[in-house]
Amino acid sequence: NELNYAMGIAKERWEFIYGDAHGLAYLLDPRYIGDALDRSTVAENWRADVESFLYDFPESDSIRPGDDQQRKMGLYNEYQAWFAQASQLRERNDFRYQQYSKHHPSNYWRSTETLKFPMLSKIAQRVMAIVPSSASSERNFSTYGFVHSKLRNSLSPGSVEKLVYIKTNALQVQQDI
Repeated sequence: NELNYAMGIAKERWEFIYGDAHGLAYLLDPRYIGDALDRSTVAENWRADVESFLYDFPESDSIRPGDDQQRKMGLYNEYQAWFAQASQLRERNDFRYQQYSKHHPSNYWRSTETLKFPMLSKIAQRVMAIVPSSASSERNFSTYGFVHSKLRNSLSPGSVEKLVYIKTNALQVQQDI
């Protein structure tokens, strides 16, 4: 009884932290191709759930998920063909696989390698653009706190925004020079 309770809590937290979008990014990453999704002890059918999420993924934000059966079937066929191709490249440790493994998966999905999978590529690019961490926004709030301190509390919001922009981008500008 306690074990079931603990497993229920673990499963609930797992699903909260690692939602379908994270699973989809892992599934469409050519380095992993969703390897551990089959072996997950917390969420038994996670791979099937993530694949269903993929097939129901809306073409745009204005379209409800899963409305178009023809599109769903096209995504299914593209995913199956891509999975077979990506698995073969990885098994052979092909030169192309080695190159894609060194870079972010979004580079792979923007390459000519994926021209045969236009719908899947579009979805992968959207999913890979999701920021997996809140570190950058926390850094930004920290910078705001530094700039808009007790000593500088009379600065206008526009001035604070400009100073934060300068502080955040000054290092990048120096590196570019």
